[in-house]
Amino acid sequence: MLCEKVQALLPQSQGSPEGLPAKEAAHLGSCLQCQVHASQYASIASSLASMRHQVAPIDEAHLASVLEEYETLADVIPLNPRRRRLRKAISTGRAVTAVTAAAATVVAVKLLTKQRLAS
Repeated sequence: MLCEKVQALLPQSQGSPEGLPAKEAAHLGSCLQCQVHASQYASIASSLASMRHQVAPIDEAHLASVLEEYETLADVIPLNPRRRRLRKAISTGRAVTAVTAAAATVVAVKLLTKQRLAS
């Protein structure tokens, strides 16, 4: 069906008919169901674009507990003493992953509850 094809193309076009081939753009202009999907994608793209320069606050106590947990894991994993730099890099990478996951969680919760992020 044409609806399925249009809806599959909408994420790439961010809900805009300009990013679609002519036949699919014409269908989007006449199909209410596809217009709803396009509106949702456009809203998501707009929200993500507005958050590009916003910083999500991170709870310092939670961050400290996550970093402590990763340091504990790094101590448990036996590594060759000559690979201390690798061990430090692994710990740093895990910490960065934890901070990124925490920030992504905050953003997702804010989006789901439709709260504004702090500027």
